[in-house]
Amino acid sequence: MSDPEVTNPNDETPPILGSWKNIYTVVLVLHVVLIILFYLFSNAYA
Repeated sequence: MSDPEVTNPNDETPPILGSWKNIYTVVLVLHVVLIILFYLFSNAYA
């Protein structure tokens, strides 16, 4: 007997932003923004 409640973990969608691609995009953009901010701060206070 198969249980209809059991799903494949690979088919699950993330709870926010709708897809994993969107989450990865946000993370990469935030990393770039942080790198730019750290660069600007280090030049301003060096």
